[in-house]
Amino acid sequence: MTTEVTGTDRCPALTQAGHQCRAPPTLLDETGFCPAHRPGARERLAAAGRRGGRATRVKWRGKGLGDSDLPPLRTPQDAETWLEALGRA
Repeated sequence: MTTEVTGTDRCPALTQAGHQCRAPPTLLDETGFCPAHRPGARERLAAAGRRGGRATRVKWRGKGLGDSDLPPLRTPQDAETWLEALGRA
């Protein structure tokens, strides 16, 4: 992230492609940065992603399909059975 100031009404950060961040001025805080580019944002966003991943993992733990839920895929009828099982999972 580069913090070259390119305007006062937008986040001054530049994208990896070198374009100015397009966050609207209403998202800027007292530092002048949007939530994604504020100091410490990378660590904060990574931690939020880990928390979300853990929550999703716990939500889906024990659900899904086991090996015995799907027959060997040899015929079109087997494919239909797979699709039905996947739709219920």
